[in-house]
Amino acid sequence: MLTKLIIIERRTRLMKKKMIPLLLLLPLLFLLAVYGKDSKKEESHVVVIAIDGLRWQEVFEGARRDSLMPFLWEMGRKKGCMIGNRNRKSKMEVANGIWKSYAGYSEMLCGVTDDEHIFDNRKQYNPNRSVLELAEACSEYKDRVNAVASWDVIPYILNYRRSELPVDFRSSHRVSKQVRNDSVTLNRALKTLKEKHPKLLFVEFCETDYYGHHGKWQEYLNAAHQNDQFIRQLWECCQQDPFYKGNTTFLITCDHGRGESLGVHANRGEVDSKASWAEHGRRIKGSNQTWLVAFGKDILHLGEMEGGRTIYTKQVAPTIASILKVPFTNDDNQQPEASPIYKILK
Repeated sequence: MLTKLIIIERRTRLMKKKMIPLLLLLPLLFLLAVYGKDSKKEESHVVVIAIDGLRWQEVFEGARRDSLMPFLWEMGRKKGCMIGNRNRKSKMEVANGIWKSYAGYSEMLCGVTDDEHIFDNRKQYNPNRSVLELAEACSEYKDRVNAVASWDVIPYILNYRRSELPVDFRSSHRVSKQVRNDSVTLNRALKTLKEKHPKLLFVEFCETDYYGHHGKWQEYLNAAHQNDQFIRQLWECCQQDPFYKGNTTFLITCDHGRGESLGVHANRGEVDSKASWAEHGRRIKGSNQTWLVAFGKDILHLGEMEGGRTIYTKQVAPTIASILKVPFTNDDNQQPEASPIYKILK
């Protein structure tokens, strides 16, 4: 009996010795859990999506808007904000005077206008640094910035030779020599999200502009609806991934507008393929008009916005930088040309 008691006492002492380190670790584990949770909460990731040349009229006007862009309306109206419905005196437009794609994307991603150097869509390396390049230069975002595009000029706008940014744009599946299928771009973007987990991702869809230029009204609308569904898939992909869920912001916008006239034939109700809606440029009224839909972690729930000052496309880049806490200055460390869209940020 005495022997059993001695054995039990020894076991008890041994257990106490083992428990002491564990008890000492508990406060540390608690702090790690709290810090890890707070750190996760403080993280911000951004997905920027551009729908090339999609007019604000298609996004905001008429009963068709909910059926044409159901996901944008579901998220923008209830869980984010929508800017650019001119019928509600909400205005957004490019500040550049070119009103074409290269200038629009450069303004959007670099936060500056540069009409002196950028006045057409030729493949020239952009002298301006994009917010993607600025983020890539920060240790926190090194090798965590990606771009996926349908239009093969995007790599030049991002100056991938200088910036060394990974830009996915090549494919044999194309709607034209310069534009690959948006469905390919979607699949590459989904693959990038799942495999590379970028903290900043830029996605560019281009079939809307392609069909617009060819005066194919129904195909233009089909492409817009398809892009809406693609954005849904990108969002759902993020919500299913712990890396992105709860800490990701989506910004959806366009690079320029289009002409205002549809030239509808009164007797047939058909849209004229040669009317001004099919084109854009500095001589075509409405080509400067853009829009923005935003939702996610860092966006206030403001719904469809009315009135207020005109928002400019050049404010998108500093808005991205503000969300990611990336210093946004030019090569001379001067103040940026544009400020973030503070009124939509939490």
